[in-house]
Amino acid sequence: MAGKFVENAVRMAQKCHLVTPRFISCLRHYCKFRRWPDIDHPRTINEKVLHLLFNTDTSLWTRLADKLAVREFVASRGLADILPEVYAVGDRAADIPWSRLPGSFVAKTNHGCGTVHLVRDKATENIPALCRKIDRWLATPFGYATAEPHYTRIVPRVYIEELLPCQPGSQPDDYKFWCFDGRVFGCLLCTCRDSATHTACFNWVDIPSWTYRPEVMPPYSRNDHRIPKPEMLDRMIEVASILSKGFPEVRVDLYCVGGRVYFGEMTFTSNGGRDGYTPEHLITLGNQVILP
Repeated sequence: MAGKFVENAVRMAQKCHLVTPRFISCLRHYCKFRRWPDIDHPRTINEKVLHLLFNTDTSLWTRLADKLAVREFVASRGLADILPEVYAVGDRAADIPWSRLPGSFVAKTNHGCGTVHLVRDKATENIPALCRKIDRWLATPFGYATAEPHYTRIVPRVYIEELLPCQPGSQPDDYKFWCFDGRVFGCLLCTCRDSATHTACFNWVDIPSWTYRPEVMPPYSRNDHRIPKPEMLDRMIEVASILSKGFPEVRVDLYCVGGRVYFGEMTFTSNGGRDGYTPEHLITLGNQVILP
């Protein structure tokens, strides 16, 4: 409830021209790092992300951050085979033909973060409660409080996607590839994601060597969880390279399940431009970005 209140308050303040997204973004950066970001002369990856966000045309970002609209872009680059199947799309939960859906699926919205609900057995799922949750998601604006204006231009929709194979209570490992104009630099690996507790393990991995680099992660997120090099790593790197070509920076999120690569999403403002790597790694990533 508090988060929604803050989001709405910031949204109203912006509409009344009391504050700008740029000011909010700088303030949030200061609250996390105790340092005002230098957007006009950026050095870190966060500063360069914010520079691109507030000094370049982000209309294409809006289309590619939309988890439904991006599918057309992925297909246009010859990668339709990595798109998970979509069973239904609607403007509200009531638009979804729930009785005709398969026994397992994932309910998502296209405009936010964390608006995901896994249904492993439709027969035991409380569909009316799920509908209420979805409609709350759709009614909640995203991008105002986080100062990401390109998200605010997405028209919220609900969609039902195939459930990728995973262990009960968990989600598939998420490979978040940091890319710079077609060059795949490294992977932020998200494992042990628990949909009930909203927890996960994050690790930085150098590629293609698949070398873990715990020292570049903030101390509070370091952990001992390790997984072997995925069998489809070369294919994932190829996919990330194809999708990121033409963008100074973008994070391409992919899954590798059952010997197949699946598309997740494209993120241009990772963590809202407030990623918490060590200061040295923030500079290293920033050095990879060639600003237009």
